[in-house]
Amino acid sequence: MPEISTAEEPAIALRRVETDDDIAAVFRLVATIWPVCYRGILSDEQIGYMLGTMYAPETIRRETAGGTPFFLVEAEGAPIGVLSFDAAPDARGVVELHKIYLLPAWWSRGIGRRLLRHVAESAAAAGAKAVELNVNQNNARAIRAYTRAGFAVARSFVEDIGGGFSKIDHVMRKELP
Repeated sequence: MPEISTAEEPAIALRRVETDDDIAAVFRLVATIWPVCYRGILSDEQIGYMLGTMYAPETIRRETAGGTPFFLVEAEGAPIGVLSFDAAPDARGVVELHKIYLLPAWWSRGIGRRLLRHVAESAAAAGAKAVELNVNQNNARAIRAYTRAGFAVARSFVEDIGGGFSKIDHVMRKELP
């Protein structure tokens, strides 16, 4: 379980999601985080639809079986967030950051910045030349955080995700040394 901490910041650890209990913990976390994170950005109906498709146990099992690890972010002995990113770069040399969510009580404490740094360092160690992520075009808070961490908007898109809903995102990219 890698620990990511400094003397002046809260100690955090990453625990790989492996069991049904872990998967249930992921769902509980995002079901708590998303309504706060996406309030005023997505409708309650779209939040419910996306949670039910993106975080269904079978979806997480399929993604982890396909080689995309999920981690519970833990602090003070309890899960406080979720992190998921590719273990290896794709054919373009890019590692995709799929999920990074923290409980609102843990926002603005430097944890997101440390997790982003961990992803970049892991990607570079795996031989990637860049990290990319998707972010809702109206999620100003997340866009500011990613920009501060060295990401820039590479392109934007609109995608039908089913259920009568669309994903309206930027792809943000960070070049690695």
